[in-house]
Amino acid sequence: MLRVLSAMLLVLLLSVWSCRHKQEPSGQVPSFVAMKVSESTVPTYVDMVGQAGAMTSVNIVTRIEGVLEGHYFKDGAVIPKGTVLYRIQRTQYENELLAAKAQLESNQASYVQARDNLRRMESLINSKAVSKATYDSAVAAEKEARAAVDQAQANYKVAQLNYSYTEIAAPFTGMISKGSYSVGNLVSPSSGTLATMTSVDPIFVDFEMNENKYLAIISDSVMRRDLMDTKNPPKVTLILPGQKPYSHQGFLDYISPTVDPETGTLDFRATVPNPDNLLRPGNYVTVRLVISENRKGVVVPQSVLTQVQNKYFVYKLDGQNKVSQTVVTTGSVIGNNIQILAGLNPGDVILTEGFQMVQPGMKVNPILK
Repeated sequence: MLRVLSAMLLVLLLSVWSCRHKQEPSGQVPSFVAMKVSESTVPTYVDMVGQAGAMTSVNIVTRIEGVLEGHYFKDGAVIPKGTVLYRIQRTQYENELLAAKAQLESNQASYVQARDNLRRMESLINSKAVSKATYDSAVAAEKEARAAVDQAQANYKVAQLNYSYTEIAAPFTGMISKGSYSVGNLVSPSSGTLATMTSVDPIFVDFEMNENKYLAIISDSVMRRDLMDTKNPPKVTLILPGQKPYSHQGFLDYISPTVDPETGTLDFRATVPNPDNLLRPGNYVTVRLVISENRKGVVVPQSVLTQVQNKYFVYKLDGQNKVSQTVVTTGSVIGNNIQILAGLNPGDVILTEGFQMVQPGMKVNPILK
């Protein structure tokens, strides 16, 4: 029974294929619907998956030890540059600053005295009113006093610096994480990160392009010029989840000088305005890299493509109407059509249906439509 059913199914499939492609009696070349490739004026762009990333990210730490006296930000808020984030109890550092200042002033006074005494000794030594030993002592005392002033000045600057560290301010405008320590905690350089600040406007978007697509683009002199134009870099638009377009346009600002040998891709990066803080570092988006705004290119229906292991193929006919499976590199999607960056030229004839019934090298009768 099973053999009978299998035979009936085979006869049915052959009948359908024969009717669809109008095959003539045995020995005739089968007919397939085909089209002649032509050029159209279209924008040239490439869509890739990208991930947003911060231009700058900084861990906020303390440089001194002390008790947290103030916490002046809301977790997750956007903080303007220079805003005080934390204050560390400053009594100890204020006293150290006052002591260093007093010591500096004392040493300066001692130096003035030693300097004036040396000047007197210089006038007396010439008239031999004082001994050489007394003069040498005055010279040494002046040098010692001057060195003491230099040391006191250095100590005073250190005290000033430590006092300034009692306030921790935002190094740039950005978004801040939740704080790791609350008021009253003793913190020090070994406490680690108090909070993390991340810049969000503008924002980087990193994405990758496979080497075949990259080579197809730079093989075209016009597209290569547009892609490598640093004065007017290619525009980048983003498409958010749900196919919602992002309202701000960015630009390409980096292309990796090398291909990753493991993935066969090049790293690209775009800079995109983010004034509403809609994008956050880590967000995934679709990146549309616009290489040329308006140029001629080969465009075919998406339905003529077959995909095998991340490669796209079309069934192209040669001058003897023999079928070859040709690899193509795709570009812009325009409605139901797609741009072909490499693999097809205007005037080529390709099959538009019946791909399952043909084999490379097979001769067919194309019905152009």
